[in-house]
Amino acid sequence: MMMIEGQDVSTNESELTGEPDDIEKVPVNESNYRDGLSSVMIAKSLVKTGVGKAIVLAVGTSTFAGVITMQT
Repeated sequence: MMMIEGQDVSTNESELTGEPDDIEKVPVNESNYRDGLSSVMIAKSLVKTGVGKAIVLAVGTSTFAGVITMQT
């Protein structure tokens, strides 16, 4: 998913990445779309704070989590 609107959003991606710290997310815009990692919300993430809207870009085995699942 790509966050297109939001305020004070942070996610916990530890289930997939193992990183215990919450990660701040910002809406994608003209200045950050090429460096969009801060806008990408990966599968199995838990939104800890904030509110926002995101657009789904992939589902199932086309997601980051799906690729990892298929490799195990």
